[in-house]
Formats: sequence, structure tokens, C-alpha cells
Amino acid sequence: MASKKTVWGGDIMKPLLLRMSLWQLGLLLPVAVIIAAHDRLLALSILLGGLSFSLPHCWFAWYVFRPRGEEHDAERTSRRLYRGEAQKLVLTGVLCGVTFTLVQPLNAAGFFSAFLAMMILGWVTSARLAHGTDQV
Repeated sequence: MASKKTVWGGDIMKPLLLRMSLWQLGLLLPVAVIIAAHDRLLALSILLGGLSFSLPHCWFAWYVFRPRGEEHDAERTSRRLYRGEAQKLVLTGVLCGVTFTLVQPLNAAGFFSAFLAMMILGWVTSARLAHGTDQV
């Protein structure tokens, strides 16, 4: 018996986004722990940089893909996408600003390297999922 699959209701997108987020965090945390054995400041900077990308991304996924009963209303769906992206951008800016304000000293190269690595990992996993390779 075939199961009903809906995109906006979360049956398809939510598990994929959850796996993508888990991959990001699953790579970030061990890297930070391994680096912490050698350089705690660098490890903290890497952890904060990765979380500054991953947490807003998780918020976006939750906000946009939670079921609300309006899956077939294109106008509301596009509005939800724009609002989610705007909130993600603001949350990213706030996290980066708070991190650079409150965490002193901070290794900026480590912070931005981890942020960029999480972004690239998100692109790669999204591309793999878009091409039907769901082995993320």
C-alpha cells in the first residue's frame, strides 16, 4: 500500500532537513572536541561559528515546514518562505553579533571557517537530495 507523501506537510521535507541538520551537527561537534585537545580557543570559535549557521537554519526549517493546514495555498506558502528566510537572516546576524560582542578572545578565522564549512555542507547535501541521492 503506497503512502501519501506531501511536501509541505513534512512527510518529505522535514526528515530530509532533519537529516541535513544532524549531519552538520554530527560533523561539527566531533571536530570541535578533537580540536579542543590542542587549542580550546580555536575549538570554541569553530563550535560557535558552526552553531551560528546551523541554529538559524534549523529555525527556518521548523518555521517553514511545520504543518499548518495551508499547504495548498501558494500565497501563504510563499509568504511563509520569505518570512522564514528573513527571520533566519536576522537570527544569524544576532548570533554572530552576540558572539563577537560577548566572547573575548575569539578566533575569527576559526569562527568564519566553521560558518563557511556548514554553509558548504548544506549546499552539498541539498544538491545530493535534489538529484535523488538521499544518502546524505
